[in-house]
Parts: sequence; C-alpha cells; structure tokens
Amino acid sequence: MSRRCSNRTREMTRLLSVAVLAVVYWSSAVLCQTDTCYEKADILFVLDSSGSVLRENFQKQLQFAATFVNRFIVGQARFSVIRFDSSASILFGFNRYTDSTSLKNAILSISYPGGATDTAAALQLARQAAFATSNGARPGVPKIVIVCTDGQSNDPNATAIEAANLKNSNVLVLSIGIGVSVNKEELETIATFPADVFVVIDYNQLLSIVYDYSEMICDEVKLFRCNSQADIYFLLDASSNVGEDAYKKELEYVGNFSKNFDLTNIYIGAATFGGFSVQKVFNIGQFKDQFRLEQDLATALYLGGITETDNALRFVSAQRVYDAASGGRPNAKKILIILTDGHSVTAPQAAKTAAQLRASGLNIIAVGVSKPNITELKTLGGHDVLDVVSNLLIPRVLVERVQSLTADTVCELPQTSIRNVSNVCQEKNLENGIHPHPYNCSQFIMCTFLKTDVMSCPGFEIYDPEYQTCNYPGLVKDPCKDIPNYSPRPTPKPATTLATAPCRKGLLDILLLLDSSDNVGINGFGEELKFAANLAENFHLGQDAVQFAAATFSNAVVDLFNFDKFGNYTPLQRAILGANYLGGAANTNLALKQAVTFLDQSNGGRDGIPKVAVLFSSGRSNDTQATRDEATALKKAGVYVIAVGFSSPDLAELETIASSPADVYLAYEFDSVLKALTRYSNTTCANPAYEDCHGIQFADVIFALDSSTSISPSDYIKQLTFVADVTNSFTVGPQDVRFGALIFSTDTVKLFDLKDFEDPDTIRS
Repeated sequence: MSRRCSNRTREMTRLLSVAVLAVVYWSSAVLCQTDTCYEKADILFVLDSSGSVLRENFQKQLQFAATFVNRFIVGQARFSVIRFDSSASILFGFNRYTDSTSLKNAILSISYPGGATDTAAALQLARQAAFATSNGARPGVPKIVIVCTDGQSNDPNATAIEAANLKNSNVLVLSIGIGVSVNKEELETIATFPADVFVVIDYNQLLSIVYDYSEMICDEVKLFRCNSQADIYFLLDASSNVGEDAYKKELEYVGNFSKNFDLTNIYIGAATFGGFSVQKVFNIGQFKDQFRLEQDLATALYLGGITETDNALRFVSAQRVYDAASGGRPNAKKILIILTDGHSVTAPQAAKTAAQLRASGLNIIAVGVSKPNITELKTLGGHDVLDVVSNLLIPRVLVERVQSLTADTVCELPQTSIRNVSNVCQEKNLENGIHPHPYNCSQFIMCTFLKTDVMSCPGFEIYDPEYQTCNYPGLVKDPCKDIPNYSPRPTPKPATTLATAPCRKGLLDILLLLDSSDNVGINGFGEELKFAANLAENFHLGQDAVQFAAATFSNAVVDLFNFDKFGNYTPLQRAILGANYLGGAANTNLALKQAVTFLDQSNGGRDGIPKVAVLFSSGRSNDTQATRDEATALKKAGVYVIAVGFSSPDLAELETIASSPADVYLAYEFDSVLKALTRYSNTTCANPAYEDCHGIQFADVIFALDSSTSISPSDYIKQLTFVADVTNSFTVGPQDVRFGALIFSTDTVKLFDLKDFEDPDTIRS
C-alpha cells in the first residue's frame, strides 16, 4: 500500500479535530484510490449487538465494517459476519457476496436485537462453524477475526477459554473496544497479541481508525503470504535436563508449527539429542503431508542423559542435513530451530559451533523450554531467541519469525512482521504492593503470601507490561521484625491504620528517546510508546523523585516534553501515548547529540542527579559512524545509556550506543530495563510498598536447601550461613516466628520441624 498516500491522510488528521476525523477517513477512498489491499484473506467480523450498545451505536459498528471492506478487493478478500448478544449467529458466509456493493449493503442492513453479551458463544461459533468450508472459508488462506464490543462479557472465564481455542486453530484474532467501560484485560485475552487490541473512546471514533486498521491487517495478511522456499531443521533436546514431559511438548510444538505451512514448499526435518547421542527423526522434506509428519514425530524416543548441545550442532554439519542428498534444496532459505533449556555441558564449544554455522549462512533460532538459560540460548541463536518456557503448544510466534526470514527474499516485509515476545505464563512471585509483570493473563496470579498460583493462560504474547495489585491485610505501623515479601499464616487481625508507602522515591532524570522512523514502523512505534509509558508508571514522579523527558526522532528530532513538565503519571502517560508517528530516516545520531541539551538544567534537568538516556530503536541508523560518535560523546558527558531494541533490531549497533553490551535489551525484557534503571536511583523500585512488615508478629518459615552435586561445598556452607543469619534476626518461639528446614538432592531429608526449636542459637547450632 502507498506509504506516501498513507502519510498524507495521517498528516491531515493531525490538523483536524476529533469531530471531523470521521470525515477524513470516509474521504480516504477518494484521497488514496491506490491504497487498496489486494491480498487474499477470509475476514470475519464478530459484532456486539447487546443491549448496552444501543441501536444508534450498533449502526456505527456496521458503518465501520462497511468502510473497512471498501479497502479490500472483495473476492480476493472474503467476509463473513457473526452477530452476538444473548446468543450468536452467522448472518452470511464468506462465499455469499463477491462484490463490494452487495457486501456493504448486506452489512448495513443487519438488524439490532439487543440482549446480553455472550462473547464466548460468538468465539465458539467462529471456531466451530464460521471457518468451515461449508461457510465459504478457503484452505490455505489467512483467517482473521475482528471482534467489536463495548464492554465485558457475561462469562469472562468462558470467553478466555473460547478465545484460546480459537487462537489455537491458527486464526489471527483482533479486538476493538468501544467506550470507557471496556475491559481491556479481557480484550487482550481475546486478541492474539495485546498489540492487536484497539480501544476508542466512543462509537463516533470508530471510523477514525479504519485506515490504519485496514492497513495493519493487510500487512498481517502479507506476512502469511510471504512464504518462499525454506528448509527447516529442528534439533529437539531430549536430555534429562528437559525431562520427558517437556520433550513430549517439543514434539507437539513441531507438529503444530508445521500445520502453518504448505509442506510442499516449506520442508521440515528433525533430530533429537540427549547424552552423547543424536538421533535423526526424518530428513528435510521427507514428508509432504501433515498426518505422516506427525505420525513419524510420535515415534521419536526420549533419550535422557546430559545436554550435549555442541554434539547436536556438529551433527548438522557432519550429516549435511541441508544437502540435496538429505532432501535440501540449493535455493531454499536454510533455518535451524533448536529447542533446548540451554543448560549444556559444552556451552562454550556449542557457542563457537553455532557461530560457525551462522557464519555459513544458516539462520539459527533458539527456543527456550522448561527453565531455560537465556544467556546461553543467545549464544546459540545470536540473540534470535524465543523464551517460551513452559507452554509450547501454540507456535504462532515462531511461525511469524520463520515467515519473516523467508519473506525477505520474495517480497517487501510488512512493518508489523517481527515481534519480540515472551511466554505469558511463567511463574512470577509478586512483591508487596504494585509490581510489574510482562505477562498478558486475564486471571494471572492469586496472591496467597507464601504461594503463587499461575492461572490458565495459553499462548504467546507480545511483551506488554501490566500491573497486578496484591492487597496484604493486617499491615499496620506497630513495630516488629521485618520479613520482606512474606505475610504470616494465620493472618493478623485487620489493620486500623495503614502505613504510608514510600516505595519508588529514587532521584533520577530519565530521558526517553523514541525511534519514529520507517525502520520501526507505526506499529513498532506504538509498542515503544506503551513500553515507555509503563516504565514511567513504576516511579514516583516529581522534583524530589524521578523526572522524565521525552523526544521522538526520524529525519529530525521532536521534543515531546521537558523534565519539569509533569509531576504525576496520568498527564505524562497521555503525552507519551499521544506522540505522533513521523516516518522517515532513522537519524539516531541527531537524537543522541540533542540528548545532552535535553538533560540540561534549562530543560528541567537537575544538577548532581544521575542522568539516564533510554533509547528505543531498531538500531539501524541512517549514519552508523555518526551515531557511534554521538553515543560516545553522550557517555563521556556522564549519561548512562540504555538501548531497547524493537522491530528486528540490529543488536550490534545498539551495543555501540549503550553504556555496555549488558545494557542492551529486547522489547520483551521490561523487567530487566526497570531493574537497570533502579540501579541508578537512590532507592530501588523493588522496595515493599509499606514501610515495614507492620503488624506481623508470627510466621512459619520453611527453608529448602539445595545439597545436590550442582552446589559446591562452599556454596552449601553459604546457604547454611544465610539461614543462620536470617533466623538470628527474629524472635523465635511458638507465639513468634518458627523455622523449619529440609535439604534436597536425589532425595529429600528433613533437618528440623517448625516445633523443634524455640531460640535462634539452637537453630544455628
């Protein structure tokens, strides 16, 4: 689609008020006749017709849908509609209308029944019937669902389950929330990615997103289409480190991954490794049909033994798995995907072998399983690492990565293509108060003090930080011993006077530099803005605390706001999220050069306060040498520089910009960026939200000490010393704090019970 014409429309919308946004976008068909999407797709609208919507607003949903279809060639793109309220029904199938006029008339004539909001029924119908061939859906064509709703569904749990089932069927799901009462958490549960959620203030603004929304979906469809030839080989970790259960998930993962491709075009091979053995499962391209491929995968035996990753990588070269004799094709893109936990006994050798393979032109993607060592995985994949941890059942993220690798040889890669992701359901213990977590789960964590329960949340998501509040009852100002991050059991009586919360009061001046160039694209820029806004929310703001300034850059640098502009979060967030996308070249050197001025006292910077510049960028600057020079000058001026990579970043360039290679992060590493910033703050964000553990008078604490061979004798002694020091800090007794301990290796041995000792000296002995 025409970028020039697209920019023209966007520039007009910047100059006009919200009241006439609809007019601009209604007129876009006249302004941008060439901006039509010619891609083939089956697109399903799921429209909320419940009583809370009201008839007038339902008509605006229909106008949005009718305007949207006008952006596509009807026939190439086919459309179907589900209307839902107390029940759901398919109003017409994909093969019903083959021209734009009759399709738009059919949409605009849909009646409004009113009723409850049974979103789950609509999603279930979409999965079970809407994409059936009997409803006109076409095999091998991208399937997209657009859900429009104004509020929360009647049964959020059922909605989450049906959304997961729908996404598992290889359908891209997007959600649009309308109005102030929308449940954004539920919208993100419905959508495939949090970035696939759009929220507008009211129905009048629906039309204002038609252009960008249709453009984004067209880019998504291009991503499905751009599958040139690729020879893909899987190395599956079958060692004891991973375990048999996780190994079975690896096999399922490969099977689900292969369903996303035409196996006559994308060839897949596989081998397993464990101990000193590497076992070929099947050659590249040996199976051209899904059933036989999965059938053969099911016969791959679990090996056990040590994790000898280097041996597996050498197998790839020694067995010439990509040669014609093994099924490989000379002109196909060659991709190696290794699923492992990264705990190799030959990690240094594996890193060297992986580097040699990458240097030979092989694309390596490392996928973390079980409890992965991400640092080691990065040495294998060269930073092309997907941390999917425990849930390997939905390989859409890896599919997109592979599609992006194969696409660049045959067509222009869409700007929305590559997403930095993280698994949504990794366990994470929350600390007192508000603590960030990068996982998109509608029911993420129940805080039970000494235990964390992870709720059901299948799939993978873009790293999109959210916040979970845990209310700890019974916290008062009474003096007592501090037990950080724990609460006793049983819980003390409810407090009558809550303590103040001095957490997050560090002194820091943080400058946000946001890449708004063509390199990151409008969707990547949006992810940068959300990341920056969420980052700011983690700090206490003000002249006696943390201050933020921000600027965007492309051809030129645009100052968004100075350090002394905002003293509270809400207006600062609006200023960040309201930044305009610029487009153009990535003149990163200009942004780094002006950073010194932005940090000056004339712009609100404070004398003697630590200065940090956080650069959000793809790293592919317009002038690499000038960028390196300006980064050096900025660091010499005493500014600490952190770089966060977006949109398939050039990590090598970002490492020259940041203060050290360790200060380069990917878009999904929100927690790591937050921790890096707090190191330069006078107090850390990880402080408990209350002054003390106020009111805690007794607790039962169990220590579980690792005494396996992986722990050296000196480290084991350190564990014992730590336990002794902790117990010495408390009043020990039946009505105070009680301690128990056990050690574990192959077996578990109890050292002492909670009731055994009543003073710390006895415990220490």
